[in-house]
Amino acid sequence: MNLHKIKSSLIVLFVLGIVFSSSAQSDRKIKGFVKDAITLESIPFASVVLLDKMTSTIIKSIQTDTTGLFILDQLPDGLFKCKVSYIGYQSVVKDSVVISSVDRTVNFGNILINPGKGNLLSEVTIIGPSNHTQIGLDKKKFSVEQSLVSKGGSATDLLQNIPTVSVDATGNVNLRGSSNVNVLIDGKPSLIAGGNVTQILQSLPASAIESIEVITNPSAKYDAEGESGIINIVLKKNKKLGLIGAVEATAGTRNNYNGNASLSFQNSKVNVYGNYSYRNSTTVSNGHQNISYLRPADSVAFSNETFPSKSINKGHNIKAGIDYYLTVHF
Repeated sequence: MNLHKIKSSLIVLFVLGIVFSSSAQSDRKIKGFVKDAITLESIPFASVVLLDKMTSTIIKSIQTDTTGLFILDQLPDGLFKCKVSYIGYQSVVKDSVVISSVDRTVNFGNILINPGKGNLLSEVTIIGPSNHTQIGLDKKKFSVEQSLVSKGGSATDLLQNIPTVSVDATGNVNLRGSSNVNVLIDGKPSLIAGGNVTQILQSLPASAIESIEVITNPSAKYDAEGESGIINIVLKKNKKLGLIGAVEATAGTRNNYNGNASLSFQNSKVNVYGNYSYRNSTTVSNGHQNISYLRPADSVAFSNETFPSKSINKGHNIKAGIDYYLTVHF
């Protein structure tokens, strides 16, 4: 046999060795079904990982299909361990799994895994301030309890910070550019100052207000007076259990004072509450007018006048109520 034939034989044997090794490895596989140990229902998308027994190196990994079936194929010969895991379940490890020419296929059958409380997420409670603005189909609600204006202003001052609402220098309220708006206190017309909206808003301390609702499409339960909309001012009342009391006072320049006191009691059956608010506001303004008489009746042809003005507004607001919670059995 010459050298050329020896080289050719070696090449053929080498190729045959590769083919044999490849074909021998291609028929090695591990399969099984992953199921819930209690309900015996199949668990799709569970993780199945094959690791080397000695080094813990990952050889192959796969996820179960929608029926819980997995097949790890084209495996090399060796000693392995197979780990099955799924979120919320205890992991299962099949140890000392042998793959060889004798044991080419390992069928685990049904692998039952138990729900594990230790892997479940515990209840999470998120605590934070509520949204200051709530927008619905027919109204917008603005929570003003945390507003800086509520510490020393009036209801008029709060309304000036509400979108689509404007208040002119004389205290007239406009909604979306229209003065034809109805202002309610807790959903009802107020008798404060004879129902005069301007005086009601100026005398009502902002510290007594919980929220302001702007109703742009009033339902049939409201009077038709507010054609452009309704502004409902919701006053504070007790929401906490037990006996609660609070006193608040603010002061400003030019004799501006605000005071607010509340006392309430609530349990599982009844809620009794009362609020008293006092507001003393002083508004100082100056005016000037220059008049020329084109046809004077006497010797006066010009008139120059400067007139300062001071407006003092004092208001008391008392609110009390009782809620009783009925238990109805059907």
